[in-house]
Amino acid sequence: MKINYKYSFIILLLINLSFGAYLIPCILTDKQILLPAEKNYRTSNIISLKSTLKGINKDSLSIRFPYNSYLESSNFQDAKSIQKDLLFLDSLVGDKMMVRGIISVILTDSLYNHSFSSTDNSNLDSLNYRLQWAEKFKFYGEADKMSENQLLFQSIYDFWLRKISKNLSEYSENNTKAKFNFQYRYLTAKCNEKRYNVSVKVSSLEKVIQNILGNNWAHLFEASWNQASLMQKIIISILLITTLVCYVFTFKNFISSKK
Repeated sequence: MKINYKYSFIILLLINLSFGAYLIPCILTDKQILLPAEKNYRTSNIISLKSTLKGINKDSLSIRFPYNSYLESSNFQDAKSIQKDLLFLDSLVGDKMMVRGIISVILTDSLYNHSFSSTDNSNLDSLNYRLQWAEKFKFYGEADKMSENQLLFQSIYDFWLRKISKNLSEYSENNTKAKFNFQYRYLTAKCNEKRYNVSVKVSSLEKVIQNILGNNWAHLFEASWNQASLMQKIIISILLITTLVCYVFTFKNFISSKK
């Protein structure tokens, strides 16, 4: 039975078009968007710890500290305000590690529970705002001469980078097209660059495409073969043989038509 190479070519073309139909929409929707600017906080919204904590001692500091008021103020937005508050608290209670323990809790768990709702966890703008704020603490720590402050700023930086990278991983789990979003890829790259790796969910089809584009044929075949059942292996073998025969007849008929 003579096989027309033109029909074989059409079949192979349809297969390629199927892959293209999946990839092209993803490429077209990959639009770069402007990332939100960093939030500006009013400098007037400052809490005076000196007047608020007047008359307290070391034993009552953790109880009487104005946690909510502090988190709603702009005191914690920059290093100078934090350093000023730390100096005052040091002079008030005389225990540097205790003071930094309280401030650490305020700017990590307390801040997370106070102003970082479940909606913020899945909102890329909110994650970007928090990343912009948190990554400054690494530089704060490097610039501060006091070792206690260096430890404090590093712990705050580490806490938020771990939280943000985890939230980005969860965002990928709940949004299958997240990897094609420019803002998501930007935040993921920032975290990965700082070695707080984000786990991005990849579908089985996308893994196949990635291996094809990367020419990882051996890995692709091994992974597919090891995960396949006996029936699937039989079907794969039939498809491979059919494809090979199709190519052979296509090439043979193509050569014959040129004579």
